[in-house]
Amino acid sequence: MRITQTFASFEAIDSDDYEQVEDNIVELAERALHAVAEKARLTALNVPGTRQLSLIPVSELPFRRNDDFIGRESMLDKLRMLLAYKEGYQPRAVLYGLGGTGKTQIAVEYAYRARSNNVKTHWVNGESDETIAFYYTEIAKASSLTIADEKTEAICARVRAWFESKESGDWLLIIDNFDDIFVKGAQWLPSRNGALLFTSRDKRAAGTVASANAGVEVGIMTDSEAMQTFARLTTGSAAHIDQPETKQLLGLLENLPLAIAQAATYIRQTGITTTDYISGFLNSEYGLEELFGNGLKSSSGSSTIPPRSVMTTWAITVKTIQKENSLAVRLLQLMSFLDGQSIPKSLLGSLDWPEFGNKLILAKTVGALLNFSLLSQRGQYEYRLHSLLGFWTRACINTESREKSLRDAAQLVSMNFPEGTFDNERQCSLLLPHAVSIVKNTEEANQPSRTMCYLEFRMAQHLEERGLYNDAEEYAQKSLDISRALRLGNQELSMNENLLGTIIMCQGRYDEALKWYGRALAGREKALGPDHQSTLDTISNIGIVYDKQGQYDEALKWHRRALAGTEKALGPDHWSTLRTADNIRLCKKALNRPRMGGLRKLIAKVLD
Repeated sequence: MRITQTFASFEAIDSDDYEQVEDNIVELAERALHAVAEKARLTALNVPGTRQLSLIPVSELPFRRNDDFIGRESMLDKLRMLLAYKEGYQPRAVLYGLGGTGKTQIAVEYAYRARSNNVKTHWVNGESDETIAFYYTEIAKASSLTIADEKTEAICARVRAWFESKESGDWLLIIDNFDDIFVKGAQWLPSRNGALLFTSRDKRAAGTVASANAGVEVGIMTDSEAMQTFARLTTGSAAHIDQPETKQLLGLLENLPLAIAQAATYIRQTGITTTDYISGFLNSEYGLEELFGNGLKSSSGSSTIPPRSVMTTWAITVKTIQKENSLAVRLLQLMSFLDGQSIPKSLLGSLDWPEFGNKLILAKTVGALLNFSLLSQRGQYEYRLHSLLGFWTRACINTESREKSLRDAAQLVSMNFPEGTFDNERQCSLLLPHAVSIVKNTEEANQPSRTMCYLEFRMAQHLEERGLYNDAEEYAQKSLDISRALRLGNQELSMNENLLGTIIMCQGRYDEALKWYGRALAGREKALGPDHQSTLDTISNIGIVYDKQGQYDEALKWHRRALAGTEKALGPDHWSTLRTADNIRLCKKALNRPRMGGLRKLIAKVLD
C-alpha cells in the first residue's frame, strides 16, 4: 500500500481555513470509529431476509453529524427494519410528529449510521414544489446528468428516471419536511430502486407516500435523554443533571427536543442562570419571542437551510393547517386557554359553534390537529396539548381573536361546570384545571364578565365541598369582586356572600361568618323575598353558626324562624323543612344538657 503525505500551512490556528480542515479531520475520525461499532450493532440485529449493509461517511448530506445526539435508539432500530434492503421491493418509512421533536436529527443520525459502501444518500427539502425542484436540480448537477431541457418539469423527470435506473446505483433519498402530502412534487419521487425516508408533521404521510405501517412516531424525549441533552448543550458536562432547577425547566418544556436545545443555547450564550431563565419564561408568555424566537443554525453552513426555531416550525404547521381547515386553527386557539394536559373529548363535543352542528365536522376539525400532532390522544376520552405549544398559540393570537377565543373557552367550561355538590364531584374535578387556566388568563387580560362570575362561584362551591377552604374562599371572593365590578344585582351579590359565610364558618371564624351571612340575608330578602328557599337557607345557616358557638338560645330563635318559613313555602314533608326541624331538636338537646360549670359544683358538693 502506498502512503502519500501532504502538508498544508495556515496563517493562524484560528483562521477559517484551519478550523474547516480541523473539523473535517475530526469528523472523518469520528465516522470511522462509529462505523465499526455500528456495523457490529447491525449484525447483532440480524434482520431476517435482508442484506446487512456496511457503512461509509455520507458526503451528500447538507448537515454535519450532530455530536450531541442522544438516545432515540428504538426509533433508529425501527428505521433499520423498515428500510432494510429486500429484493424487488422499494422500502419506505416516515418519521412523523409535532414540529420540534427532532425528526430531522433522527433522519440525519440514521443516514450517518446506516448506509453501505455502495449506497449514496441524497437529501431533499420537501416543503414545496419549489424546494423539491431546487434540490433535484442540485442532484442533477452533482450526478453530472445530461438534460437537454432546462425547464423544472424536465429536470425533475430526468432525476426521477435516473433514480429508477441502474445508473444511480444503491441510494437512500431523504425527503425532509414533507408536510403537504398533496404537493405536486410527490409525482417526481422515484418508485423503483433505493429507499425513501420522509420526515413530516402530518402522520397521514404514512398511508399515502408510504404504507400505513411504515410510520415511526417521534414524540418528546425521555427524562434521561432530556437531562443529558440539556447538560451537554449548556456546559458540555453532567453538571446540570438532577439539579432541581433543571428538572423544573425541562418540566416546563415537557422534554421537547428543539425547545431544550434553544433554551440551553440561550443560557450558554447569555450566561444567565437556569433559575433566571425559568423566571423569564413564567413571567410573561409574550417573552417567548426572546427565549424561543431565534433559530438554531444548522451545522452545515448552507444558505439553503434556514435556522430552526420551535416557533418557526409551529408557524409553518399552523399555516399548512389553515389552508386545509381554518376551523382547526380557531379550535386550537380556544384550546390554548384550557389545561393542555387532559382535554376531555366530551368538553369539545359540547361546543355550540354553528359549524359543529354536524358532529362529523367536529371530528374532521380535531382530526386535522391530530394529523399534525398539535394534539395527541390521551387514552380513550381525552386529548393532550403540549403546554409550550399552548403558550406559543396564545402569544401569536391578535388581540381581537385572543379575546374571542378566551370568551369562547370560558363559556364552554362555564356551561359544563355543574353545581359543586357531592353528586357532581367527578365532573367538577374533571373541569377544575381548565377553569383555573381560564381564570388565570382572564385576569391577565382584565376581562371580568358574568360568565366568569358564575364559573368562579361554581369553582368555590366545589372546593368547599372538598374541604379546600383557602382556595374556595379565594374564588368566592373573586366572584364577589366581579359581581361588584359589573354592578350585578342583590341576588348575585348575596349568592357569593352566603357562600363566603359557609366557607369561613367551616374554618372556625364564626364572628366573621355571621357578618357575611347577615349581608347575604339582607340581599336575599330584598331580591327574593323573606319566604324564598335561598333566604331561608341563609337564616338556617345563621342558626348553625350560633350552634357552633354554643349560643343555643340564639340558635333556637333562628332555627324556628327558618322552620316557620320552610313549612309555609315548601310544606311539612320537604327535606329542607325536616332538616331544619332536626336542627331544632339538636339545639334543644344541647340546651337540656348539663352545663360544665353546674356539673363541677355538683361534684364538689358531693365530695364535701
